[in-house]
Amino acid sequence: MSTPDFVQLTTPTALGDGRYAIDIPDGWQQGRGLFGGFVMALLARAIRAEEDEAGRALRSLTAELPGPTQPGRAELRVEVLRRGNGVTTTAVRLLQGGELMAHAVGVLGRTRVQDRDQVQLTPPALTRWQDVPVAPVRPPLGPVFAQHCEFRPVGNLPFSRSTADPVAQGWFLLRAPGATWDEAEVVAVIDGYWPALLTSEPMPRPVVTLAFTFQALRPAHTLDRSAPLFHRARTLAASDGYLVEQRELWTPAGELVALNQQTMAIVK
Repeated sequence: MSTPDFVQLTTPTALGDGRYAIDIPDGWQQGRGLFGGFVMALLARAIRAEEDEAGRALRSLTAELPGPTQPGRAELRVEVLRRGNGVTTTAVRLLQGGELMAHAVGVLGRTRVQDRDQVQLTPPALTRWQDVPVAPVRPPLGPVFAQHCEFRPVGNLPFSRSTADPVAQGWFLLRAPGATWDEAEVVAVIDGYWPALLTSEPMPRPVVTLAFTFQALRPAHTLDRSAPLFHRARTLAASDGYLVEQRELWTPAGELVALNQQTMAIVK
């Protein structure tokens, strides 16, 4: 019997009337709860399942995580808030034991114009991913979910006490992805690396994501399935034990795939 890939693991079963259910497997934890990227992929797939028009791509996903999702049974409730001529706005709630653990609003839209395409960010200086060794990021030195991922970090590692701007960057790939890239996988991958703040810390420190905003800038199906994506994250500001981090995903050719901003809390 073959091992389920990431698509199978994160695709809920439709129950009708916008309700879905899923049995979340063990082995994808990060701290007290599930890897945030796994949760975001669940939310994205439930939103996609309620959209009949394939040409409406996921443009934005805005989520909050009030509680730690756990392995086991979960219910998702999806509501289409509005379906216009070119844009669908859909909300989804993830519940376990009757308690809300995560919710999101997704915006799916048709292609409009392409004569204003631009990227103002300076692309990272990319090293060929084949020339970067895979780092042994696994329990107990890494989170439980890291066993399903391939990290090829470039630059400072966690707990290296870097005195430069806190930046986390490197290549990232799921070990058992689907046959082709899709929106939900890109959403998951942008959450794969450790918080950039940890590169300036001397030892492990618990940090959790409270709010998550994702913007897609390149169609997922156009990405090369055989290659990883380059992740770059930087801490923009911090105050009172909360911080704002910006994350980016780039192709090996230096094309911007997606942006992500997270509000995080330093637990202690």
